[in-house]
Amino acid sequence: MTHDRTYYRQCSERQLINAAMDSDNELAIVLGEALESWLYLQADIMNLEDTIADLRLEVARLQGELTALGAEC
Repeated sequence: MTHDRTYYRQCSERQLINAAMDSDNELAIVLGEALESWLYLQADIMNLEDTIADLRLEVARLQGELTALGAEC
């Protein structure tokens, strides 16, 4: 069955990737692979942003402890 652009615009990125990679069109396959790589990269970036936020909280906590220790001396 052939779908039109309206159908594909309603699909999730994962559905688009699967459809592209299952097609007989070399360009679509390569674009599907590129989109899949981009999605993994985007997930890695989100994980790194979470790690950075956690580290910033830890730095603030440690700075607070150092300040408290300085006030006690």
